[in-house]
Amino acid sequence: MRVMKHRKRIILFALTLLVAMGMSRPMEVLAKEATVTFGSNWYEKKSGETFPVGVYINSDNGVGEYQVTIKYNPLRLKYLEGADEADEENGILTLSGERGEEQIKYWLKFTALSGGDTTLTVDKAEIYVGNTEDEMYEITAYGKAPIKVSGEDTVAEEEEEDTPDTQETVTPQTRENTSDDEQIEKRKKPNIFYNIYVVVILAVIAMIVIVELIIIAIRKLLGKNKKSKKQKPEENYRPLKVSDLEDDAEIIDLRREIQNIVQERGIRKQLGEPVIKIEDVTMEFHLASSNPSSLKEYLIQVAKRQITYRKLYALYHVSFNVYKGEVVGIIGTNGSGKSTLLKIVSGALKPTSGNVEVDRKKVQLLTLGTGFDMELTAKENVYLNGSIIGYSREFLDEHYDDIVEFAELQDFMEEKVKNFSSGMVSRLGFAIATAGDAAEILILDEVLSVGDEFFRQKSLRRIKEMIHGGSTVLMVSHGMDTILDNCTKCVWIEKGKLQMMGEPKVVCEAYRKIKDT
Repeated sequence: MRVMKHRKRIILFALTLLVAMGMSRPMEVLAKEATVTFGSNWYEKKSGETFPVGVYINSDNGVGEYQVTIKYNPLRLKYLEGADEADEENGILTLSGERGEEQIKYWLKFTALSGGDTTLTVDKAEIYVGNTEDEMYEITAYGKAPIKVSGEDTVAEEEEEDTPDTQETVTPQTRENTSDDEQIEKRKKPNIFYNIYVVVILAVIAMIVIVELIIIAIRKLLGKNKKSKKQKPEENYRPLKVSDLEDDAEIIDLRREIQNIVQERGIRKQLGEPVIKIEDVTMEFHLASSNPSSLKEYLIQVAKRQITYRKLYALYHVSFNVYKGEVVGIIGTNGSGKSTLLKIVSGALKPTSGNVEVDRKKVQLLTLGTGFDMELTAKENVYLNGSIIGYSREFLDEHYDDIVEFAELQDFMEEKVKNFSSGMVSRLGFAIATAGDAAEILILDEVLSVGDEFFRQKSLRRIKEMIHGGSTVLMVSHGMDTILDNCTKCVWIEKGKLQMMGEPKVVCEAYRKIKDT
């Protein structure tokens, strides 16, 4: 009782501080902001090469009428297409219009005329908010894209002749612009971090939250110790059992056929020690009954004891073995725990109970969409994602051209991944994941459902080469044809529980019958 009273006093004190902070002077309201940036931070090209450059106009409230001016060096670059207006003699491109979108994209195309360094620069930008004609965005980022062109520099002397005049005319204007920018930056500085009272309040609230989290963790730990080690799943999460359909004669025959196959072949004696041994694995998750949208709401719900947790069994006492050279397919409906099992085998997740015996140095997990930074270019993500998978820098340098060619993204490797479609991202991830030689133990998590129909056929051929290269394979797929064509054994998991294991043809037939009912 004393602990509860003490906690209530702490929470009441925190709420008082929140009210006091709300009554303090308001924070400074900043102007609406917009940015004009290029698709990449820099470009590396060859003399004579034609290449695209992406230009992106972004805002929070929709771009109304806009006019953006971009400057380039006409001695080093030849403009081809993409802008609304072009002054090729002076190297000025104009992007203008009115669309009402949060992001407007342009694709400008240039040809490199000479070797050396040059830069694309956003010189001026006027962007209005939404449909208004009098409220303008404050431009917070003027894009600049350095371009390094390899080859002979044929225009250096012409640029030196123009340098003195350019400096004399630009210097005064630059100073004026710098002064204006400094004034804008001063107006933009918010007062929140200069108010010592607000800092103290935030520190106290953070301490209260930490104390509450520690109390909740201790309560959970004490609650687990009071309960038995093995708990039955909740009634609304009871796994489907084949025995529920005992009246189906065909299902009974299929189960007997599996038992006969296991007895006749003596699988364990014939194949020796398993390379993957899954023993009584259970994976339990705790899901919160509510999702507070703010710190204030969280504190109130904790004080009223409104936050509770329910158990979700992604896997429940699953056991089976995989032997050297086997290709084991895992099937089941969505949410049955198939991907969770693969992550446990690869070491990405630790089971709540049970054990998995496998040499993880020999395991390679192929799953798409992990390890990408959307703010980096496709080329940079090749090296980032490859290093996460385990490839060395030398290996990626050697196979870089093969990855680009297989992903069919030759013209987009200098663009940021955030501007790619989902199909382009999947193709790039698949090309990186399958660049190396197949590992001794290969784990495939739905890697055959990427791209269009033509790319899926090409990816299927690549995976078949890896599967039949002598690896032990554990794969998840919703395609029954893929399981039947490539697997030597099939495991059926339904709602977290192992339902059937054996010949792919027999297990897939049983799965189809249960699914149809």
